[in-house]
Amino acid sequence: MKKLLLEIKELFIITKNKGFFHLLFSNIFVNFFAFGSQLLVAWILTPVELGQIKILQAFVSVAVIFASFGFDSSTLKLCSENIDITKKKELFKSANIFTTYTTLFTYIILYILSFFNIISSDNFINKYFNLFFIALIPQTFNMLHFSYLQALKRLNSLQKYQFILKLYRLFS
Repeated sequence: MKKLLLEIKELFIITKNKGFFHLLFSNIFVNFFAFGSQLLVAWILTPVELGQIKILQAFVSVAVIFASFGFDSSTLKLCSENIDITKKKELFKSANIFTTYTTLFTYIILYILSFFNIISSDNFINKYFNLFFIALIPQTFNMLHFSYLQALKRLNSLQKYQFILKLYRLFS
């Protein structure tokens, strides 16, 4: 029993030193805040308006996946390998450049689809689509930076990026 308690204590210390609890508590805080804000918004907006906003948020989430074009995953894979830090920085810089192009391309395509009412037949969604989709740009780059920090195992910086991203998503 003592051996088990010592192993648990050692595991606890290791996870604490790696920044796990920073990440955990920031997630708890943001999710609690998001839950509370949704309750507040539910009293202010009609169910239809809330549904339209949720549809726009879902569109942004899917568009971020298209805009990242897999560069976040490739950054995570390649930068986590045992290579020189300068090579990792070059890979990250290249991923940022390519992500800029794919994000702009995705934004332009979605703007055109919205302009011709192909995205939705709802006038509210088409009217606020372009304003709401400004969130696509920072969310895509945050996802890329998140992957890079995860590959470098910088959990404290990773926690800060994740906190900022979740707060931004909450208010967008």
